Amino acid sequence: MEDSNTIEKTQKNIKILTWILLVGSGLILLSSLFMVVGFTNMIHLQNLTKDFNPPVHINYTSYFILNAIKLLLSILIFLSSIFVLKYNDNWRKVLVYTLLASILYLLVSPIVHYVYFPMQDLASPKGMEGEMVNMARTSMLAFSYILSFVLIAFVVYTIKRLTNKEVLKLFI
Repeated sequence: MEDSNTIEKTQKNIKILTWILLVGSGLILLSSLFMVVGFTNMIHLQNLTKDFNPPVHINYTSYFILNAIKLLLSILIFLSSIFVLKYNDNWRKVLVYTLLASILYLLVSPIVHYVYFPMQDLASPKGMEGEMVNMARTSMLAFSYILSFVLIAFVVYTIKRLTNKEVLKLFI
């Protein structure tokens, strides 16, 4: 009796965590796709040449690379969450490794956004404007890391739950 209650409780917890991952990764996937469409429209609206020659003072490279990584991670989390709901052990492993990669992404992306600021001409102005830009960049970095640590805490909890001995029994 007690064993079946534990199994049901574990199944319920896994389903809740997996649905949270499914919805969250779906929203991140949509936001990544909207960012790609937004950058593409911005480039076309600025009447840039067909060989993608953006203005020198704007650097989109880091945003495109980070957005591509975020898009790939969200697709993998989305797909693996679907199969974890069906208790497929191979996809559970994929989900755990993808969540580990997302922790690395959450630690690296804020500093990349800080170091490779897209408006290169605004990155080093002098006087009061320079101080304001640096304050904005620093506060953006602090906010990004606070959000990253909250997400990392959830991801670590999810990884611990997915690799728990009781959960592993469900995937055999």
